[in-house]
Amino acid sequence: MPRSQKTSEAAALRDALQRGEVIPYFQPLVAMRSGELAGFEVLARWPRSDGTMTPPAIFIPLAEQAGLIDLLTMQILRGATLTAAAWPDDLRLSVNLSPLLLRDHTLAERVGEIIRQSGFPLSRMIFEVTESALIDFTETAHGVIAELKAMGAQFAQDDFGTGYSSLRQLQALPFDKLKIDASFVRTMTQQRNSRKIIAAIIGLGISLGLSTVAEGVETSQQADMLAAMGCDLGQGWWFGHPVPASEVGGGIADGRWNRPPLEATANAASDIALRLEASPTQRLGQLQALYDGAPMGLALLDTQFRYLSLNQRLADIHDLPVAAHIGRSLAEIGSDLFTAVEPNLRRALRGEAVTNVRVRWAPASRPGQVRQFVISYYPVRDEDEHVVAISLAVIDVTERADDIVLNAPHLAAEADPALARAAATLLTRRQLDIIRLTAEGLSVKEIARELKIAIGTVKAHLSRAYQLLGARNRVEAIMRARLVSDVVN
Repeated sequence: MPRSQKTSEAAALRDALQRGEVIPYFQPLVAMRSGELAGFEVLARWPRSDGTMTPPAIFIPLAEQAGLIDLLTMQILRGATLTAAAWPDDLRLSVNLSPLLLRDHTLAERVGEIIRQSGFPLSRMIFEVTESALIDFTETAHGVIAELKAMGAQFAQDDFGTGYSSLRQLQALPFDKLKIDASFVRTMTQQRNSRKIIAAIIGLGISLGLSTVAEGVETSQQADMLAAMGCDLGQGWWFGHPVPASEVGGGIADGRWNRPPLEATANAASDIALRLEASPTQRLGQLQALYDGAPMGLALLDTQFRYLSLNQRLADIHDLPVAAHIGRSLAEIGSDLFTAVEPNLRRALRGEAVTNVRVRWAPASRPGQVRQFVISYYPVRDEDEHVVAISLAVIDVTERADDIVLNAPHLAAEADPALARAAATLLTRRQLDIIRLTAEGLSVKEIARELKIAIGTVKAHLSRAYQLLGARNRVEAIMRARLVSDVVN
């Protein structure tokens, strides 16, 4: 653009800002798995008097060069938060910050004042920072981000994977989200390398505890693939075009942007979910053949207890397709099951292998068919010994449970509950308390803490109790402990 034309356009932009003609538009952000509206990204739009719309790719750089970016951003932020103040409490607002703004140490204070005036909570704000903003990263910028974070805001690294500073800045800055650049999403159905890059970004996000947002989603196949890979949020024409503030309220009310749950039913998406591309950091694809042939249910969960991989045997236990699990949390699959196993999952997250724990559960599709399982939980560590995932092994012992219990004649409670009560009379009160806590899945250390006794004392009582219960191993002991606990209580 010639200098004279640029000067003229800068003057026009200044006049438009003073008249309030540069306005916020809102593009929906949708949760990939549930299909529910999660919020909106704010996009600046400059409609001209002749009915045309000046592209942001032109007027945003112009605003930066002409010293107008601060005025533009504050005006857009004020208009967007005033609109969003009437939204339901679960919807978030995402706003871009120019690299130039991060050099202003008063930014956090001024943003806070706009937020206070609009009434939209800063805790529901996400500020997006591009990789280019981080190349010349300064101490002032670090302070600005830290201040806004302390005030409750979240930060997303935009256009992730298109620059060279990403990993260094992920280590240095408190990001909450990674945005996958649209260039990768557009080519993911044709180019394997694009899929692998997207999967790597999602895997990195999982490892670092960051959620991921895919930009430029334009087709159902892209959406299905991203859902299968475990991407959290999607944005693009497939979910909805940017709209002015006047259309947002009605669209939220009529559910315009909600989509059916995306369970990765397409063959291509299901295939990707179960291959190496689904999570290259765990190399899941190379393990799938072993998974499928195992005589037990097997699964790999991330640190948020979401399924990264599982075999068909475990899917059959849940009475759901394999693809319906990928990227969903265990709590989403069965809330009552999650309640039963959560303590042991958290022990595994702390690095403890928890083996042979008995659980009774019925899938939602067959609520009356309660089955019994023995579950083991194993922490999966990276090269630095940090726990990055949890491996589950699940054995259905429903058909064998009675036989195992009946192996001890004096504890044939399912045949005669009186016998279990008689066996319980052989135990001391302390041993009964320890048996009860063991049946609940507590470790020796946790039992000692709960009862305020030494670990050695707990072990001694357990050893004696196991003998009295006629248990040959810990699996039988836990089964019988639970049985005795049920009868006594």
